[in-house]
Amino acid sequence: MCLSNQKQLALAWEMYANENGGTAVGTSTFPAGGTPGVTPPDPMDWRTDVRYVLPAVPQSSDQAVIQATEAGFQQPMKTAAKTINGPLYQYAPNPNVIHCPGDMRTQLAVGSGFAWDSYSGVQGINGESGGPLSSGTNSLRVHAQTTSNKLAEQMRIPILSDTCSNSCRTAFQSCRTVFGAKRRAG
Repeated sequence: MCLSNQKQLALAWEMYANENGGTAVGTSTFPAGGTPGVTPPDPMDWRTDVRYVLPAVPQSSDQAVIQATEAGFQQPMKTAAKTINGPLYQYAPNPNVIHCPGDMRTQLAVGSGFAWDSYSGVQGINGESGGPLSSGTNSLRVHAQTTSNKLAEQMRIPILSDTCSNSCRTAFQSCRTVFGAKRRAG
């Protein structure tokens, strides 16, 4: 399941870039300099952290965290004034694709490490924290001649959370070869 999710996410990134002139979705999950519950999500982020989903979802239960996490991928902002759809959702229309069943953080209590988002991106490549594209945008322009494999290699996607079980890590290692992904340094 974990390997399948990773493949679906990598294909979603690739399809988005192919249909948007080579622009790839950013790997950040929060708006730069944002205030949780106030700052609108960046429409170019692949998903939005639960703290920035609007309207805010109280993080009072595991179901609420799951709901906010899935909303951050599917539609991170839906208010009377504005709606922002997750850019990858149309290409990977199952919000559970962001969760690895082997992610052991779901065994923890809410507020003590419980999380539903099993994948993350390499920070810095899309402008956050003074990365190479620090022009204020979180999208990455990919050269038109970039092949599918090179796009996945440049994006380093999908990135497996450090909290996944050993079985998922084994599956991820075989996926690494296919997508050129690297596990996030902890």
